[in-house]
Amino acid sequence: MPGDFDQTHEKILSSAKQNFLAHGYERTNLRRICTDACITTGAFYFHFPDKEALFSALVEPVVQGSKNMYTASEEENYDLFDKGSLDQLYEISYKSIAGYINYIYDNFDCFKLLLMCSDGTEYSNFVDDIVTLEENSAEAFLAILKQKKIKINELQKEDIHLLIHSYYSSIFEVVAHDFTRDRALAHAHILKTFYNAGWRALFNI
Repeated sequence: MPGDFDQTHEKILSSAKQNFLAHGYERTNLRRICTDACITTGAFYFHFPDKEALFSALVEPVVQGSKNMYTASEEENYDLFDKGSLDQLYEISYKSIAGYINYIYDNFDCFKLLLMCSDGTEYSNFVDDIVTLEENSAEAFLAILKQKKIKINELQKEDIHLLIHSYYSSIFEVVAHDFTRDRALAHAHILKTFYNAGWRALFNI
C-alpha cells in the first residue's frame, strides 16, 4: 500500500541519517541501516538501488538549495552593480551570508553529512564546488569592472582561490563546532566585516 511504502521509505532515510552521522558514509553498514529501520535488506532495494543513492537522497536537495541560493544572491549583486552602487554590494553581503547561515541551520544534519560524513561519495567535494562557483562569479565581476573602466588592483587567481576557500571554510566551521544559530549569525557578522574590508583593500575599490 502507498502509505506503508512511504512510511518505510521515511524509516530508511531516518535510520540512514543517524548511521551516517554516527559513522560516516564509508563505515556505515547497509545491514545496520536496515536493522535499525526494522526492514530486511531485500525490502531496502524496493526503495533505493544502493547505499550511495540513499546518501544522495538525504543531501542532494540541500546541495541544489545551496546552488539556488547562490544564484539568487549573484543576480541581486549584479542588479545592484548595474545601478552603480558598489557600497551597497558590500552592505548586502551580510544579508546573503545570514540567509545562508539560516539555511544551514534549517538543514543542519544534512550539512553535517555533507561536510563531515561524505568521504567516499561524490559529495566529498561539496565545499570545493561552492568555491568554484564563487571563483567563476568573481572572475566575471572583475571583467565587468574592467569593461566599465573601473581601476582595480590585480590579484593572482591562486590568491583569489585561497581567499575564497578560506571564506567558505570559515562559514562551514560553525557546523563542525556545533555553534548555536545565534552564535553562527554573530560569526557571520564578523566574517562580513573582516572579508569586506580585506577585499576592498586588496582590490582598492
